[in-house]
Amino acid sequence: MQTFARLLSFVAFLLSVGFLAQALPTAAAGNGIAVRDYSSPAGYSGAGNNGNSGSPSSSSYSKESSPSFKDDDKSNSIDILPLVLKLGKDIKPVCAELEAAADITVAVALVDKIVIIIKAFVAILVNVKLNLSLDVKTKIAVEIVACISVILKALAAVCAKLGVDVCIALIAKIDVCFQLLLITLNLCVDGLLAIIISLILKIDGTVLAVIKNLNLELFIKICGLLQIFASLGL
Repeated sequence: MQTFARLLSFVAFLLSVGFLAQALPTAAAGNGIAVRDYSSPAGYSGAGNNGNSGSPSSSSYSKESSPSFKDDDKSNSIDILPLVLKLGKDIKPVCAELEAAADITVAVALVDKIVIIIKAFVAILVNVKLNLSLDVKTKIAVEIVACISVILKALAAVCAKLGVDVCIALIAKIDVCFQLLLITLNLCVDGLLAIIISLILKIDGTVLAVIKNLNLELFIKICGLLQIFASLGL
């Protein structure tokens, strides 16, 4: 009962994060930043693109199943904020389905969709280095934290329904995906990870307890939450 109450508090916090993200203005179209040319892995963009990410090509990462974040033709510029906004837009309906998942089979399929969406986004940022203003970095960080929060909300809901023990594999997949997302963003935009972490650390103790209960080990480590847990006696 105590864990369920914590999950409800977690959901309330996540909704407030979503409202914060919606209140921010979006970047103007065409405000691209020049970067080196890069290739998108074939698994994320469909046939015809030769990627070098080291990930094997799989039908589950085909053009039909993976969101299209990038046009087929190569470009030498990228505006990351609209891509981050699209990431959140693609994630939300899948997370809504995950919250309502009635059994573990459905939940697994939906978590796999989330993984595909995040990996498709990450593939665009491979070998890309952007120099952004603090204002743009902050907007991106708020959107990323909102996206992570939506996923955590859905994961917490399905774990409360099906049981954490039943959802261990789902938690592990999301944990690895979060790590990949945060590390890639850190390599792409210097200083962005620190802003993201600063926002995450503003989460209240009840929500942090839920994150700890889900045992997102990689996420906890990369965000430096262990010391926070210790200071809160979690």
